[in-house]
Amino acid sequence: MWQIEWTTTYIISQIFVIFAMIALAITYFIKSEKWILLFNCASSFFFAVQYFLIGAYAGTLINLVSIIRGIWLYADALSHKKHDLYTFFASSILCLAVGVLTNTVWWDVIAVAAGLLLNYALWDGRVTVYRWLGVAINICWIAYNALAQTLLGLVCESAMFFVQVGGVFALYFGKHKVVDKKCIKENL
Repeated sequence: MWQIEWTTTYIISQIFVIFAMIALAITYFIKSEKWILLFNCASSFFFAVQYFLIGAYAGTLINLVSIIRGIWLYADALSHKKHDLYTFFASSILCLAVGVLTNTVWWDVIAVAAGLLLNYALWDGRVTVYRWLGVAINICWIAYNALAQTLLGLVCESAMFFVQVGGVFALYFGKHKVVDKKCIKENL
């Protein structure tokens, strides 16, 4: 059973969850790759701080890798350069290395899986891939937050699941539908 100590640090960490979730929720309703990457970096920063404050270092470092990857991909997007396999493999290896180096409990593997899925979703560049994989990534983070005993993280990730599903529905049924083959780059 959960044994949460409601310290000032824990409460502050949970406030960072709210900031992270707001930034993340925005990414599921915008179509510009540049803005998705910026808000994803902001979300990853807030999550990294939150996980650091509660001592979940695998989650912290996976989110720092996400920030590095986001900056890398953002630079590609600014120069209208296609994301190459080098970017994908380098950030995947970095994510795996962080997972191996910080693995202290078995559920740290879940954070690594979420990081790898997000890595692919952002590297691929298609809105449909980002939103669909976002659902799987969210399920990973729900499990990680439950096991790391971050109450607000669990509640917010569970709510985010419905936001993500709404983002998927908006893709296909919304006012500005996106055809499956249409890339984020075409919406810049």
